[in-house]
This record gives sequence, C-alpha cells and structure tokens, in this order.
Amino acid sequence: DGCCLCNAHVYPHTFLGGFLFRQARFKDALQCWMDAAFAISGYKYNKEDSEVYKEFYEIVHDLLPHVMKSPAAKTLTLDPEYYAMVLTFFDRICLWESGSQTPVLHSEWAKNFVAVVTKFPKDVRQKAAYSTVMVIDISSGCPPKLSEKSPVWIHKAACQAIDCAHHMCQVICSSHAKRFSSQSMVTEVRYSRQPFDLQSEKLRGVSEMLMVADKLNPATLQLQLTALSQTLDVAFTRGRKRKHIE
Repeated sequence: DGCCLCNAHVYPHTFLGGFLFRQARFKDALQCWMDAAFAISGYKYNKEDSEVYKEFYEIVHDLLPHVMKSPAAKTLTLDPEYYAMVLTFFDRICLWESGSQTPVLHSEWAKNFVAVVTKFPKDVRQKAAYSTVMVIDISSGCPPKLSEKSPVWIHKAACQAIDCAHHMCQVICSSHAKRFSSQSMVTEVRYSRQPFDLQSEKLRGVSEMLMVADKLNPATLQLQLTALSQTLDVAFTRGRKRKHIE
C-alpha cells in the first residue's frame, strides 16, 4: 500500500490507473497517474529509468489523448479540478526532470501536453487556480528524504510493490469498492486535499499562460516549454562545471 511504500514506488499507481482507465473511470485514473508522478518527483531522471519512463510515456502519448477524444471529455474539460490534476501530473514529471542532464518534457512531450491543456476553456483554466487536489499523506514513520532510506528499507519496499498493486486491484474489484474519495481504498493509504500549486520551474515559467491567458496559443506554449528545457539544462550543466572547478 502507499503508506507502507512511503509513496516511493510508481508501479502500484500506474497499475491501478490502467485498470481504472479501462473501466472508463478517467478522473480516478488520472488521480492514480498523479500519485505515480508524485512518487517519481522525489527522484532525478537518468538513462537507467527507461522502464518507468515508458510508463509515463504511455500515459502522456496514448492514454491521456484517448481520454481527450472520448465522449467523457465534454464533461472533464469543464471541470477545473480535472485541469488542476492534469497540470499537477505534468508538474511532478517536470520535478523528476529537474536537475537531470536529460530532459523528459522535450518537444514531443510538450506537443502532447499542449494538445491536452488547449482542450480546456478559459473560465475553467482560471478557476483551476483556486482548486484543490488530492495528495497521499506520507506516513510520519517514513524517512523524510530518499537519501536517508537504507538499502534494507528500499529492498523491502521493492519486494512489496507488486503485491501492493495486485491488492489494490482486488480492493477496487470487490463488491465493497467505492469511488476515490478522501477515504482510503486501501486501509493505510490516506488522502488529503491540498491547494493546487505548481512547483517545477518549467511550468511556473508558463503558469500565467496556462491559468490566465484568454486564449492559449499552442505554438507559442510549445515553443516556450521547449526553450525552458534548453535553458534549465544549460543552467544545470554550468552549475555542475562550476562545482567541479571549486
């Protein structure tokens, strides 16, 4: 479960998100994908992350575009909370990318991000700034920083990840399963509502365009996101060189 794993694993969330997606429970699926992005945001992306990269690649390039083309999109694109969830999902991926030598939200990802956010009308985007999002509460017994987690703890958590994913699916498939709410679907996993807030430098750099602009210009937004990737990458590289010299 999320508490036992201290929200350090992606696969239980993507596993359940895929199940909910196939049930056409798209908002619940996005909550799971957002949880997965929240978990990965505690790490720094590197080339060894190819498998988990594929998980998010499928969500961004296949699943979210499918949602936006489905009949449910008419309702979802009028929901400020859903828009806040979409931005939070991408924002956490940008945090995963932050400080990495290799950008995640490069031109191809930026194109899909823009294609999704431009589906939301102005009034919905503006209301999203005052929305709240559901976030997993991390157990107070967990180490506060990933760097402080011992190899023994990490090994134990890794061994529990697959069992956790299957258990969560069993819960939601049971006759007593309920829709996502502030109550935990798995006993130890608890959610709390927190004010919507962008944390990554990349999305903060375009926040006014995403939240305030009367009309989103897809070409301008995509170009700015790509330019921010290059700028942040250069700044990171220079910082590494400066540190090496010192």
